[in-house]
Amino acid sequence: MTTPGEAPVTTLEPDRTPLAVAAELGVDDVLVFAREGERFRVVGGAGRGAGWAEIVEIDAAQEPFADRAWRSGMPVRISGSEPTRIAGPYWARYGIVAPVGQQHLVVFGSTAPIAISDAVIVRAAAQAVAGTQGVPAEKLLADELELVHAIRALMAYHPDSVSDAARHITEVTARALSCEVGAIHVRYGAGQTLAIRVDASRDGRCPAAQGPDATTYLDAAADLEGPLVEQDAPADAAIWNEAVVSRMTLPIGGDPRLGVLTIGHAATRPRGFTMLCQRIGRAIAEAAELLLSQAIAREQLAEERDLLRQVSQTDPLTGVGNRAAWDEALAAARDADVPFAVLSFDLDDLKGINDQYGHAVGDAVIRGAAHAVRASLRDGDVLARVGGDEFLALLLDASEEGARRVLRRASANIGTWQVTEHAIRPELSSGWALSGLEPGTTVHRADERMYAAKRRRHRARPRATRAAATAKRSARRATDRGVRQPA
Repeated sequence: MTTPGEAPVTTLEPDRTPLAVAAELGVDDVLVFAREGERFRVVGGAGRGAGWAEIVEIDAAQEPFADRAWRSGMPVRISGSEPTRIAGPYWARYGIVAPVGQQHLVVFGSTAPIAISDAVIVRAAAQAVAGTQGVPAEKLLADELELVHAIRALMAYHPDSVSDAARHITEVTARALSCEVGAIHVRYGAGQTLAIRVDASRDGRCPAAQGPDATTYLDAAADLEGPLVEQDAPADAAIWNEAVVSRMTLPIGGDPRLGVLTIGHAATRPRGFTMLCQRIGRAIAEAAELLLSQAIAREQLAEERDLLRQVSQTDPLTGVGNRAAWDEALAAARDADVPFAVLSFDLDDLKGINDQYGHAVGDAVIRGAAHAVRASLRDGDVLARVGGDEFLALLLDASEEGARRVLRRASANIGTWQVTEHAIRPELSSGWALSGLEPGTTVHRADERMYAAKRRRHRARPRATRAAATAKRSARRATDRGVRQPA
């Protein structure tokens, strides 16, 4: 017998499987729940029911529709314009929850209205229970392989940075659990938060979809004692810039926490998290601790290596580059195959300053000269102290006018500076050369121009001073022939 508006349904044959029952009723899913103490576990069914056998468990007292059906002993119908969570992770637009005896509940779900009388539903539910023969071994094996594949995908990656590791963990977890969105917060350094949307249809990554509350929520969630599964996600935190219907949050690491991972099902594809999903999520979070620890160690090692390299290529007196830094910069300029200019600077009469005022004052003069020249350079130019009072500057992609402009700025800067205590105004002789020949020759030509400027400036000085400068110039040229000029 049907009520008004119901479609007539053929009487169901006995001993029908859940799949046959679903086909007969025209529904998409049949979930057969068996009672185990105070809880109910999916033991079979059709559609989602077959795929979720042994991996979905509910507490009927916490499920409004299941609790109503169990207490009343009558089917409970659900319908709406939008999908509704019916039991555990199962969402559907139309559904019926029917009790069977004292040990079973059966859930029917469909995208279309289920216009079937209660009497037919009760019989169909009983037949679905009778036709459930347990979980095949192949299903159990497939569930285990899902877990293995997820962990393998996670660990088959060797990130160089913490941000790369965080993105990888989030994407692997979201894809393994068929989630549209994921977010992670890593407690390292200043802390890093990353929220992404995973486009499963294209197996690609959409632009970041981080909401305004992502960092706040995740930083607080990192202190959770264990995983938090919300089959009905509250709208209390805008982690992503789109609505989600369910959310699972997984702390990463022990004490202290390394961070926290959360994933969600978007409202456009409503569903929740099965026990297998939760198990996979917990396993990924545990493995993620190792992956993040490795990434942090690599990043710290890289930072220490960069610091060591910086120290080894820095002149301790002036803070500019040293000879090693200069050689590396010059080699890089040659390999870049772009025009460059070399500027050569030499302090005038540093020996006289050292002799008259002491080496501490001489060092102050050297530091002042380095500061004056460095302030004259462009971003990206290189300055190195290659001798006691000798500096070389490398200007990439520079013209003759550009080189001369820098020299004028350096001359102006050094002219406004003095060692106040002794009223010493240091002077710099300088020269320039453009690339086009071998780099060593370019340096030599810049030195030649610098020494020519020094000679013009010092012609009026006593003979002894000129002799000392000549000896110094000869030594410098010998160094150039032995070190800088090409073989």
